Amino acid sequence: MLSKIKQLVNETLVYGILQIFGRFLTFLLTPLYTNFLTKSDNGDISYIWSILAFLNVIYSLGMESAFFRFYDKNDLEKSKSVFSHAYLVMLAISSAFTLLILLFSNALASHITTSSDGLLLLRISAFIPMIDTVIMIPFALLRITHKAKRFALTRFIAIFVTIILNYLFLVTYKVGIVGVAYAQLIGSLISFVVLFPEVLSNLKFKLDKLLIREMFVFGLPTVPAYLSSIILQIGDKPLMKEITGSAEQLGIYNANYKLGIPMMLAVTAFDYAWKPFYLNNYKEDGAKNLYSRILTYYTIICAIVFLLVSMFIPYLVRMPFIGGKFINQDYWVGIGIIPIILGAYFFTGVYSNISAGFNITKNTKYLSISVGISSILNIILNIVLIPHYSYYGAAWATFLAYFVNAMILYYYSLKIYPIQYEWKRISILILTTLGVYVISEFTYNNDSLLVMFAFKISLLCLFIFALYVLKFFTQEELLGMKKLVKRGK
Repeated sequence: MLSKIKQLVNETLVYGILQIFGRFLTFLLTPLYTNFLTKSDNGDISYIWSILAFLNVIYSLGMESAFFRFYDKNDLEKSKSVFSHAYLVMLAISSAFTLLILLFSNALASHITTSSDGLLLLRISAFIPMIDTVIMIPFALLRITHKAKRFALTRFIAIFVTIILNYLFLVTYKVGIVGVAYAQLIGSLISFVVLFPEVLSNLKFKLDKLLIREMFVFGLPTVPAYLSSIILQIGDKPLMKEITGSAEQLGIYNANYKLGIPMMLAVTAFDYAWKPFYLNNYKEDGAKNLYSRILTYYTIICAIVFLLVSMFIPYLVRMPFIGGKFINQDYWVGIGIIPIILGAYFFTGVYSNISAGFNITKNTKYLSISVGISSILNIILNIVLIPHYSYYGAAWATFLAYFVNAMILYYYSLKIYPIQYEWKRISILILTTLGVYVISEFTYNNDSLLVMFAFKISLLCLFIFALYVLKFFTQEELLGMKKLVKRGK
């Protein structure tokens, strides 16, 4: 058993570090885009990428989930058949849709983008979800056969090449928005080439009607849940473009949205560590008390990240970067949405924490219910708020959707797997964090960046002191902190 747990932990670390590092590297494209693309081009790229995310779900038709379900490590021939059916179905569907997009590209291009290179941009982009779909099953094969290092290396190579190509196309050759699409397509093609040996060694062209029917019966019902999740995550992007009719507004929104990456990385790291942790410890005495305390500590970390990012982001965007500032000053008008996005990310982690009970008790249908309701709410709120508040409306819609998602799940958890969370301590923490943020934003202003920087550093000290005065910390925690200070000396 210990060896299996060790394997799980090692693979989780590989996938988790890859995910976090990959997202951080991808984030570095944001300042590059703000300095070398127009706001309209940034909006068009965001709009296209969000559409491609939806297409990936449609193209797969739940076949990736079916592959994991029907793969049998003890039956190599059956597993090859499962691989082949999933791969060929996804190849056929993605190819058909890509052909349709190419056939109607003239009509679609004018709706998607106003760029002079819009038609070429659409035709290049049409191949990206197709390639991403056909490499989905080879990647799944690496995961299920525990080839985590090969998985990670392939992903890293593709990401690294994509970033280098973005730099070359935008900075060196000044190709513009089309260069972004070329870079993404070539990155996906590299993954396809690297994984092609897996395809050759597992592909069979013998049809098993019973197996394919069983795979569809299992896979298709998962599609609505995946679509709901995508809507919740990125549904605001296409809605922003459609409702405002302005790619520039979407460009400002998307650039500032991505500046919330520190919270996103914190939540991602927590999520990767959290899932194997609670599955390995739920049978232990006091497990629920442990899970409750973990939510409190998670909130502390997020509170610190929130204050650091929200208070010091004005300094970050002014830092020198390739082509000018870290974020071009034309986008600074949207910096106000960043605290809202940080809050939205925080509630994704709350949702992840609460979801433990549903996975432990195998009542996962409630996860789909909460995500489904929240995704519908996200659409409604965006439609209502964006016309009046533009990207601020989209940010608040995202925040409220994630908040409701977590609260719906908490409501069901009271019946399925009740945990006595430390809501009093969490409330003190949240209110103190918001209080310090309000002081930072609205009580003192000085033209000197250095003076303001020092002022905000003092507010971080005030934050810790306020928690102490409000008796947030337990005696056990205070003793632990004293020991850490003594060790530091």
